[in-house]
Amino acid sequence: KYTFKADAEYYDNRFVIVFKVDKGLEEEELLKEEILGFDDLLEENVKIYSNKDNIYINFENMPENDNILIIQDVLGRKLVEINLISDKTKISMNRYSSGNYFVKIINNNEVYEQKVFVE
Repeated sequence: KYTFKADAEYYDNRFVIVFKVDKGLEEEELLKEEILGFDDLLEENVKIYSNKDNIYINFENMPENDNILIIQDVLGRKLVEINLISDKTKISMNRYSSGNYFVKIINNNEVYEQKVFVE
């Protein structure tokens, strides 16, 4: 039995259930490649970091479909929303106070999110 309770503010794609078939190492590796989601691919291919009052987004292999970047404050207010068209993006946050911000990259309704601190 499994119970789960969440607030309505959470996004729908908050977790993934994976079923694994044990049929040897070769097939296991193939399954692993098939179950990698957008989060997994981005975690390996994107670097999100801040330096002073700028946020940097650097892709190693940027997904080809539309990539939307959203930056939110800790209260969930959307401060920035742009389409990512380059594999290197710099966002100036000098209009906002220092603190923690959430950077989201959305691609085909899948979301990768990371928290950054801006000075």
